[in-house]
Amino acid sequence: MNDLVQLLEALPLPLALGAVSLAGSLGVLAFTLRWSWKSLRHLDAERARRLSLVEDEVRRVADLEEQAARSWQGYRKFQVVKRIEEDAHSSVATFELAPFRLSDEDQGVARRTGSMMILPPLKDLPTFKPGQYVQLRVDLPGQANLLSRCYSISSAYDPKRYTITVARVPGSIDPLTGMAYPAGVVSTYLLDSVHERAVLDVTVPQGDFWLETQSNEPVVLVGWGIHAVPLLCMFETLARTPGTRKAWLFLEVGHEEDLIKLLDPILELAENDPTGRLRVWLSFGRWDTDSGMGRISRRVPRLDADLAESLSPDDQNVTRREGRQAVAWIKRKVPAYFGSAASFYVSGPALLLRESKHDLEAWGVSPDRVHFEVFDRESLDAISEVESTGPSRVTFDIAGKTLDWDPDHRNLLGLAASAKIRIPSTCKIGKCGECEVSLVSGQVRYPKDPDWKLKPGHCLPCVATPASSTLVLGA
Repeated sequence: MNDLVQLLEALPLPLALGAVSLAGSLGVLAFTLRWSWKSLRHLDAERARRLSLVEDEVRRVADLEEQAARSWQGYRKFQVVKRIEEDAHSSVATFELAPFRLSDEDQGVARRTGSMMILPPLKDLPTFKPGQYVQLRVDLPGQANLLSRCYSISSAYDPKRYTITVARVPGSIDPLTGMAYPAGVVSTYLLDSVHERAVLDVTVPQGDFWLETQSNEPVVLVGWGIHAVPLLCMFETLARTPGTRKAWLFLEVGHEEDLIKLLDPILELAENDPTGRLRVWLSFGRWDTDSGMGRISRRVPRLDADLAESLSPDDQNVTRREGRQAVAWIKRKVPAYFGSAASFYVSGPALLLRESKHDLEAWGVSPDRVHFEVFDRESLDAISEVESTGPSRVTFDIAGKTLDWDPDHRNLLGLAASAKIRIPSTCKIGKCGECEVSLVSGQVRYPKDPDWKLKPGHCLPCVATPASSTLVLGA
């Protein structure tokens, strides 16, 4: 540096100033080139990022358009292509359903006569989220109206068919009206009268009890008997998805022969998993089939000799044991970090849902990590906290009646039933939409968001309660 200063002092003043100016210009040029290079790199990165966003959006829109092309409104004709008996009591069966297509000759007749709307053929069925259900509609002899029921999809996605598993429903008491109902007419019809080649009306898959497949957090699936069908779909989907995500299934059945065919592929997937990320605990509870799942005894019977030999230790992928399963027992089987890191999916009868909800809260599992499937009115009440509502006057506009709200009726459908106001309803848990009525004025609230997609200005009385001092319904 000193040599440079001495050189500049030795030069004439004009030359020295020129040298300093040249050095400054070169410095500015170097800085400008460096800044420009960084800017160009930044612009290239930003251009690539924006291009990636555009490509992602194009793919998303294409997926939505493809799903829309596969989908349909309302019901579509499906045909039973396979029926599988699932248990030793002839009370559970699996139905594989594929889109029904008339022959070319029959299509020509239908078009000429207008006897049937001909829908375009489906290349592939709409995808669904593991745990969702389809709604079936049947026309039964002696029934004034078409009847619809919801059935969970029991197998992982197949582009050519949906698989549902149906169990015979025993007689029950309607919790809203107190009326006694015989054994489920739709399940009885399906099990006794529907065989291969039969045609049924089916909706697209729907429902808010489903597994988030994009996450990598551990999953604990807890189910009892036939209620565990959506959990089996979740487990199979995860088992067939490459990755390291842990899926632990806890399932209680009454006897070893119960659901044996339905469980075989699930147990095989777990047994053949070399990574240990798939685990199954199969408990044999020995239910009293006459008492129903809602009144399960906590008495554990002794093992018979054959079952005792088949039990397996906990260090295997599939563990068979005797006894009831409960959250307190499950807590001892899973790693400690599952309590804060895992998602829990629980599906069972009302009594066991209520117990599981309380036990998971006592464990400290965050409520947003716990998901419950709701099959009936009792199970909805079991997991829902009844919100206190102030006094309200509810007017049923078409019936011409005004009633004071009484929380003992649980919801507006129950209030209507108390005054003999008929509102058609099938599921009574916000899934089928049959009870949907217009909300003329006022506001309503729901214990949980209903599955059914409501029209603007409508409500579902089967799960709604008043949220305003006055309420007018178009019913």
